[in-house]
Amino acid sequence: MKNQKNKMTIYLGDLAYSNDNTYNEVRNPLGAGYIATYIKNKFRNDISIKLFKDPAKLVDACIDKVPDLIGLSFYAWNTNLNKCTIEFIKKHISKDIYVAWGGPSVDTDIIEQKRIFHKYPDVDFLIENEGELGFSNIVEAFLSKNNVFEDKIDGVSFLKDEVVVRGFPIGLSTDLSLLESPYLNGMMDPFIDDDCLPCIQTSRLCPYTCAFCVSGKNKGKLRAFDLELVSEEINYIAKKYVDKPNMTLYLTDENFGVLDRDIEVAKMIKYASEKYKYPKNIFFYNDKRFTERSREIVSMLGPITNYGMVLALQSENPEALTAANRKNLTDEQIDSNVKWASNHNIDATTELIFGIPGETPDSFQDLLDKSVNRGFDSVLCNNLYLVDGIEMNRESYREQYKLGSHYRVVSDNVGKITLRDKNNKIHDLYSAEVQEVVTSSDTFNFDQYIEIRLISFFYYAIFTLRFYRFFFQFLNKLDISLSKFALDFLQPFDDHALLEGHKRFIKEINRAVRDELFDEEDKVRDHFKKLYENNETDNPHLINLYFGTKLIYDSDEWLNKTLMNYFDTILHKNKFENHTEVAETGKFLIDLSDKMRINIFDDKTPSPIETDFDISKWISHKFKKSIFQYKTNKKYLQFELDSRYFSSIEALKKQVSMEKKLLFCYQAVESLPRSILVYNLKTIS
Repeated sequence: MKNQKNKMTIYLGDLAYSNDNTYNEVRNPLGAGYIATYIKNKFRNDISIKLFKDPAKLVDACIDKVPDLIGLSFYAWNTNLNKCTIEFIKKHISKDIYVAWGGPSVDTDIIEQKRIFHKYPDVDFLIENEGELGFSNIVEAFLSKNNVFEDKIDGVSFLKDEVVVRGFPIGLSTDLSLLESPYLNGMMDPFIDDDCLPCIQTSRLCPYTCAFCVSGKNKGKLRAFDLELVSEEINYIAKKYVDKPNMTLYLTDENFGVLDRDIEVAKMIKYASEKYKYPKNIFFYNDKRFTERSREIVSMLGPITNYGMVLALQSENPEALTAANRKNLTDEQIDSNVKWASNHNIDATTELIFGIPGETPDSFQDLLDKSVNRGFDSVLCNNLYLVDGIEMNRESYREQYKLGSHYRVVSDNVGKITLRDKNNKIHDLYSAEVQEVVTSSDTFNFDQYIEIRLISFFYYAIFTLRFYRFFFQFLNKLDISLSKFALDFLQPFDDHALLEGHKRFIKEINRAVRDELFDEEDKVRDHFKKLYENNETDNPHLINLYFGTKLIYDSDEWLNKTLMNYFDTILHKNKFENHTEVAETGKFLIDLSDKMRINIFDDKTPSPIETDFDISKWISHKFKKSIFQYKTNKKYLQFELDSRYFSSIEALKKQVSMEKKLLFCYQAVESLPRSILVYNLKTIS
């Protein structure tokens, strides 16, 4: 294998699916770019290297020039795509290509590594954690040894005679000052031209050890990139994406705000946003402790963030927190941060996970209702899923908590992949990424999982997509449990009196949450292969987002009347002291909530409406008090479009077809800041 006379040819891939529903999901291959830059600078004329996102382009490159080594980023959202592509290359082009996989899905546990080697036999090397050093050591072995497998390789594992041979773990010791920017050297330019989303990394490592996260298994030193380099990258990206304001900038730091210097990075982003008009929307995970430093960053970037202040609580059940190896903020800290966000007119978001061992349906529903009462604007509910690279996926952990599971597709990461072989024969491959979802444990059963899944959707619609949130916040302050309302709305005991549109919606979403689950991994792929063969792939697979979009943009015929009927039932069951006032206010808020939705295809602004409530103050106080405490003299509510609305929608129209209206709305909801898809309210006398 010694390769000294000719250049060693290396292809690096961060492969992704491309279909009608993955617009604004495909990101630049930043991680692969760092590795490519590192080994290119180290080995210079001894190697040639290329980067790929599209599997078809990778295969074509292999036909043109067979590489010595292919390195692929290994994530939960492209694992099977990697597998199918490599199988095709080895079958139709050359068996004599070596393959390395690296990324967060490579577990540090040697038993798990052996399982991965058995599951993916075409993989020759696994690289733990950060890839620059490990991958460069593989290249070094190729260039200097006759047998690359004769000695251990630091940062790398390989299988030899059914034994995992593992070098010294070095994957968390990269000197970031040695890494050149893949943006500034032009390596990302082809992917910018292909409308991939921009990513930027300013630091590495997560200091927390959550058992449900791929980063939880890692222990090392938190390191940061040079600030001057970060500034140059931000400005470079801003200039390149100035005509794509609808595209989100992603910070890949695992806890942005954990370092003092992150305040300076936030200032750089704000400066670019104001000078170049990009980014107009940014996503990052703020530090889970949410310190004063985090407050300063979020107050600076709040107007352009997806979710404002995010407190990822996940659970507050003591048993679940212990099982997840996690410690949360105190009630006082949470309330203080929500109040701070309210005072600064910044959205407050919490992320929750159902299915963590120890969590029960009752404890989770209590947490949902508690989150609303705390004043969170968005309540994001996720299902616990098991992936390669996390502690919860290990067999001993599964057995300890009796975790039961089903399989479903990962987002919209599914598709038909058309590849050509070296004889120019065309082959259609069908691939789907499969997620193993925890659907039972020693504290909940499958039917309870389905109920929580439906409730979680309803909360997503209200508190993330802002679906009739004024009305539901009003109900909450009447001590009407929103989680119980959700089940009654989506799983009513008697649907005889329901409107046909509502019945149809109930049937569709209940079928969807069950039909997305399979008892075997291969059945998921067989199902989607048949859909593609029959051209039945129009509907996106993100249930919360898709059905939330249907509620907002495809329910005019039945929604308002249905909510009025439910409200009349609530009035009948509850003899409120101020019954008439409650009735009038509820109906007013249903009407107001309806008018808040912008019709993307006819954005005619509603006329001002009269009210005797200070709605603006009620909103700014995060709905923590009853609306009746905000009585005032007669005022008018004026509806105003966000200043970013027209530029963002027009940019989206250039990149996404409007032929299928619901799918265009889906892309708008998926890719644009949700705050700009509803009207802002201005109170006028």
